[in-house]
Amino acid sequence: MQFDLVSDLHVDFWDDETNRNWLSHKKSDILVVAGDTSDNPGITFDFLNELCQHYETVMYVDGNHEHQKNLDRVFKSDLQFRKDALAFCDAFYLPSKDVIVDDVAFIGANGWWSFDFGVPNMPKEDCVKHYQEVTGFTDASLDEQKNIAHRDADYLYDKIASLSGDPKIKSIVVVTHTLPHRSCISWNEYPPDKHFTGLYGNTRHEEVLGYNHKNKLNHWIFGHNHDQKNLVQGSTRLISNPRGRPSDYNREIYRPLTITV
Repeated sequence: MQFDLVSDLHVDFWDDETNRNWLSHKKSDILVVAGDTSDNPGITFDFLNELCQHYETVMYVDGNHEHQKNLDRVFKSDLQFRKDALAFCDAFYLPSKDVIVDDVAFIGANGWWSFDFGVPNMPKEDCVKHYQEVTGFTDASLDEQKNIAHRDADYLYDKIASLSGDPKIKSIVVVTHTLPHRSCISWNEYPPDKHFTGLYGNTRHEEVLGYNHKNKLNHWIFGHNHDQKNLVQGSTRLISNPRGRPSDYNREIYRPLTITV
């Protein structure tokens, strides 16, 4: 089976025509959106509902930008997003519902960050200090972000364990917004401020990758880093296809990436 992949569309940073110019290049009836559709959940849901008119199946995870206005209260923001996703969006929100197509299972979560993702190049203490200086967030807010990252990793671990034991499932595709492995960091390129590399992934993801029971986890799809990636760790291919904002990679010309499982 095949699916199209997009992420980091940031539709509130582009004009209407540019936001939709990639749709004429679709090659599948299945679409995966790996977070950061916009800075506003309402705009995100509206755009995803529009995508459902172009694809038979649309599945997605939220990115950090869906919570941008409430990053200091991330558990509350996450809970509200989950409720609104069920009420206002026609696409499949993967943290709440797995999607199985033929013998391929799609599971997902935002993933969040553990602050130590840039170690040893960027010490955790330096990342945390810089982040707090920029945002003014309290230690309690940062603890929430770290704890939600642990929760998402535990969720993915348990899902993979369960699906790996199901003989009807031949392949597992994990979708997160944040990076699954430190090899996906684009050092000295993106993010421009290397202090933020600690916020680009969750080191617990690497534990989940290492689990990969029965080698069913063959694709891990992600976003967040606006530099496109296609790497292999063990038996799992790590792939991203971000658009980004005009101020970074300025991908006015953008295409969905079609992936074959």
